Amino acid sequence: HNVATAAHLVGNGTSIRLCSLVADDLAGKIILSSLEAGGLETAAINTLKANCDSPARTAQYVAISDKNKELVTAMADMSIIGSPSVDFASWKNVIDKSKPKWVVVDANWHESTMYQWIDAAKEAHAKVAFEPVSVAKSIRLFPPLSAAGGSSPSSLRLGVYPNNRVDIATPNI
Repeated sequence: HNVATAAHLVGNGTSIRLCSLVADDLAGKIILSSLEAGGLETAAINTLKANCDSPARTAQYVAISDKNKELVTAMADMSIIGSPSVDFASWKNVIDKSKPKWVVVDANWHESTMYQWIDAAKEAHAKVAFEPVSVAKSIRLFPPLSAAGGSSPSSLRLGVYPNNRVDIATPNI
């Protein structure tokens, strides 16, 4: 959420909308209140209620760096957005109504949801930036080949220029 707040603050009038999930827990409440305090709209951040069958927890990432700011260790729990059962409908409506110029898609989403983001962005004529978040999750952009015929389902094909569906990826070293 810090990236969205920073983008909002330096946006020079550019509208920024963070679309995500939080749980109805302390971490989720803190995130929502800090985003609102920073002036960022939170209407597109859905709150999942916890229940016995599916206890939702707000995504969290903790990292420890050394004195040179090199990563020593990190721990993440992104299960709330990594679930294949995420309901994408409300965000599809946000994209359809807002007609964004860019949609940034995070690799923490489950593959099926990630491709729904990409499809919705392209249908709205938006450019897509893919944020791989890690080496392990970066491959989610490339669906596995199906056993029949060795090609990906047409709904998951990335396409090549000039029919590419992802316009830029932001990997780091």
